[in-house]
Amino acid sequence: MELGFVAQVLAPNEIRGSRRVERVERRPDESDSPLASVSRENARESERATGVALQLSPEAEALLAKSEKSGRSDSESDSTASDGAERPGELGEEEDEEVRRLSARDAEVRAHENAHKAAAGRHARGGPSYEFERGPDGRRYAVGGEVSIDTSPVPNDPDATILKMQQVRRAALAPAEPSAQDRRVASEASQSEMRARSEKLEAKREERSSMRGSGYQQPAEDRRGESLNVIA
Repeated sequence: MELGFVAQVLAPNEIRGSRRVERVERRPDESDSPLASVSRENARESERATGVALQLSPEAEALLAKSEKSGRSDSESDSTASDGAERPGELGEEEDEEVRRLSARDAEVRAHENAHKAAAGRHARGGPSYEFERGPDGRRYAVGGEVSIDTSPVPNDPDATILKMQQVRRAALAPAEPSAQDRRVASEASQSEMRARSEKLEAKREERSSMRGSGYQQPAEDRRGESLNVIA
């Protein structure tokens, strides 16, 4: 769109100093409008550049007013559309609910696995490992996890195995709500403890048999204790 500017050069007797000055009749309804101030600014810039005072023609004023009105309408439409659209980072009601669910699950999983690790002590093989799910907010939440625990018996040491399996069982059942896998580990630890106790008893029997074969006489105190154990 082209805006027309009409230049009116004044007569010599109206020139003041080195500038030509134009008498412009001001209308009250135009002088107070924003468009009039824009028109005057354009006129002043042209005057500074050329030394000639300019006045916008009525046609130019009308075209400028139309252009300004169209620009404001487009700007308001863009602003309204932007306000109505969902802003980045904002979540809907269902997404907010999903984030709350994932956040609660994350806290539960971490507390569960940390309880395993704390109770396992030196038998834990490293820290917890987690399975993650990405939520609607872009963050990762722990939804599963595990702590690797050494459940192997101590070779040739039933007493150490018994103590170890007791700690493994405590570690497996440490969380407030042990899982099915946790209970299986606890059951296996109990079975390993029973085997270690059986090995210990068998070792004692072999030791006694060996002593009898060599002519060793068991002290009376030991015999009385053995009798009492049998009666009990």
